[in-house]
Amino acid sequence: MMYRCLYNLELLIIGTARTPFQSYDEPVRKETPANYVRQLKGTDVDAIMICPTAWKRPLWDSQVDPHWKEEAGSIPQPYFTKDLKYHEKAYFRLRDYMLQGNDPVAMTVETAKELGIAPFISYRMNDHHHLKEKDAFVHPKFWKENPQYWLSPTNRYFDYKHEEVRNYYFALLQELVSRYDIAGLELDFMRSPVYFKESELETGREIMTEFVRKIRTLLDEWGEKRGKRLSLCVRVPNTLAWCAKVGLDVARWDSERLIDMVNVSSFFISSPGLELKEYKEIAPHCSIYGEMHYIINTTKLLNGFENNCFRPTTKEIYRSLAATFLDKGADGLSFFNFDYCRDHFFNEPRRYHIKDGEPPHEELRGITDVEALAKRDKHYFVGTHYGPLPMVNNMDVTLYVADKDIPEHFNHAILRIKTEGPCERADIGVSVNGHPVEEILWMGELFPPLSIEGMTQAEYVKYYQVPVEILKHGENQICAKNLCDPTLWSMRAEFIMVELALYKNNSFLEGNK
Repeated sequence: MMYRCLYNLELLIIGTARTPFQSYDEPVRKETPANYVRQLKGTDVDAIMICPTAWKRPLWDSQVDPHWKEEAGSIPQPYFTKDLKYHEKAYFRLRDYMLQGNDPVAMTVETAKELGIAPFISYRMNDHHHLKEKDAFVHPKFWKENPQYWLSPTNRYFDYKHEEVRNYYFALLQELVSRYDIAGLELDFMRSPVYFKESELETGREIMTEFVRKIRTLLDEWGEKRGKRLSLCVRVPNTLAWCAKVGLDVARWDSERLIDMVNVSSFFISSPGLELKEYKEIAPHCSIYGEMHYIINTTKLLNGFENNCFRPTTKEIYRSLAATFLDKGADGLSFFNFDYCRDHFFNEPRRYHIKDGEPPHEELRGITDVEALAKRDKHYFVGTHYGPLPMVNNMDVTLYVADKDIPEHFNHAILRIKTEGPCERADIGVSVNGHPVEEILWMGELFPPLSIEGMTQAEYVKYYQVPVEILKHGENQICAKNLCDPTLWSMRAEFIMVELALYKNNSFLEGNK
């Protein structure tokens, strides 16, 4: 079966986020996992990818890692909880929930089925969180007690060349498949894409392919018992070169019919630069998905705080990425960390002035409908993450626009250029598809942001009005040149983001023609 919209739900979030149905002032409610799924009712989401762990810690009553039965109850409950590290706060909150006998995986699976959404298990194949802290409660005993299976004493990812590592992960996946009536598995190779030493990649590629074969056999065996095919999805890097660099042979997995779905990911930050066409060529038997994330870049607050500070993905950016991926031939869309624009920082005092927004679940209604997307405002961008930028003083980039017949559908367009430092004194000439465009006075965001976090300071951006008739479907050439004396450091312009807003109607621009 081919799905159109995948949605990753990391169950860690039931203990870390503040939501309309779960506050910080109360223990995690029994029904909280179900409420995360019920948000998706009436949306295009038809497959939910359930991440059943808190980082590496299983959030089910595992026999492979029997932490909740054998270890958790004997860990002393801390008294001064404000002194705890983030992962410790999350652990103890989730521990209270798990020791009550709750099974968030089962609840999530059953609620998804009630809504007609196919439940998948998405397993992180080498999670990177908190690796420097060997004694963190969120690490399983197998990782803590076997440093000989790490890539090195300082590079604490599991080394998949060790059969014991592969057997450990297989046992976890086997337990999940046998316990829960799911539609399939997703092997999340992007959390995190480190599996072999660089000198052992050739051998590693064969080892990983054999591991994928073993998972395929597991799914076939349980699919036969349940009278249905269990699908295998792989979440992989946004480029084929990155895949090759970490030992993932997607082309071979497809040719051997080991996999059914390829979820093409830019790891953690949204990017239009996914090699969807290339994946379709090397994996013609699979459904190909383009993944989006809840942020488009990292940033820091005006007070200097920069730990987990981001610019959230807006409604308009989501629909622009969706239109781009579908226009480039993706069979469907994928959403990762969609819920994380909510407050999930345990009342971090340096973020008190930020009002974290609610996830725009309404945008998931019609998000896979190309015709519906064509009728709505867009916000395209090219940035530094998996993109061609930064460039200094001279910029030449292509920006993909999925819309067709642009002058018929849009009345106005604004281009915004962002630089690493202040650029208000710089004279920057810009052209679009060879046509010079005029700088205009403008202030603020191109569309309403989800929160004030990551909003651009006025002195770091310039705005240009773009005649819609010079824009075209597909790649548009955006060039910028710093016309100031390049020997003056104060006039240097380092370009880090290009954004294009397409408006069906903009009253301000309409009144200032």
